Amino acid sequence: MGEFQSIGQAAKPVVEGASALYYERLIKGHIGCAVDLAIEGGMTPALGEALCAALDTICAGMPDIDMSMTLRQDAQYWADLAHPLELETYLVAALRAASGRVLAPRAQKRMFVALWEAMPPEDRKKFL
Repeated sequence: MGEFQSIGQAAKPVVEGASALYYERLIKGHIGCAVDLAIEGGMTPALGEALCAALDTICAGMPDIDMSMTLRQDAQYWADLAHPLELETYLVAALRAASGRVLAPRAQKRMFVALWEAMPPEDRKKFL
């Protein structure tokens, strides 16, 4: 004999499914609106920025620190969920904040290597 479930427990998968569908439609609406406004305003070249603005409404949000994960695992998890605009915004803010603080040399090297590895080979050559 199965375990008794409350109405909330039994309805949870349906509610989560409906919630996901609602957010998917909301996202499509934001993106569609941004595209339409860019085209109507003759701003087709700025379409990428308009799409980033639409994506900003559905960003992963501020990283949470889950005590069951290490700080690096949590950061990687959040970064995997974030969209490019969000990654750039937090990275620039973090680098600016780090410039006024004492960081261990190995930490500075890890940060530089991560930025270097993220660059395409042709940009690395230009940088050098």
